[in-house]
Amino acid sequence: DVIVNRPQYYHHARYYTAVTTCIIIMLAMVNYQSIFALITFAWGLLGISIGSLLIWRLYYQHISVLPALLSITAGLAIFYYWKFIAAYDAALYALLPSLITSLSIYAVYKIMVSALGAYRHRHQ
Repeated sequence: DVIVNRPQYYHHARYYTAVTTCIIIMLAMVNYQSIFALITFAWGLLGISIGSLLIWRLYYQHISVLPALLSITAGLAIFYYWKFIAAYDAALYALLPSLITSLSIYAVYKIMVSALGAYRHRHQ
């Protein structure tokens, strides 16, 4: 468990899990064809939010909070744009531009931090 010594939060988590499960079951019963769309949408969001951070974590030791949040936010915004505004039906089409955007945000952040460090080092 994430929260070890807090039994009241554990009961809240169980309640919210049961409520969420009931909502998902009702959505599945209304339209059985939407299950695949819901699953691809959920995996697309999961891939964008965690995938880019995992890729950067493979190459660098530490990822600070600011570039991680910027990268996740930019990836989710592009995913939302491609899925709903540009109206591409499949979430998999939105995955690649979102992943590229998310990775490039972190790359630009690393370049800016290293340039700022070099500037500070020269002007001390």
